[in-house]
Amino acid sequence: MKSTFIYKDIFSALFKMAGVFGLIVFILIILFVSLLIFKDQKSSTKVIINEKYNEITDFIPVGMLNQTGLGSQSSASIT
Repeated sequence: MKSTFIYKDIFSALFKMAGVFGLIVFILIILFVSLLIFKDQKSSTKVIINEKYNEITDFIPVGMLNQTGLGSQSSASIT
């Protein structure tokens, strides 16, 4: 009877180790595949973000905020 319990303990420990190892390998495979898929798209998203910021700075110059009165509206009191 004791030998069966020892074998059950050994096999349960082996299955737990195999499960943890399998989970780690699965996560590494997902990371590798996602890097392969999104490797070319990272540079294009940076370009889109940079173009978006360039459009914003072209439409709203920082020095023009006080001349248009946008800067003085925040200090107006509400009655």
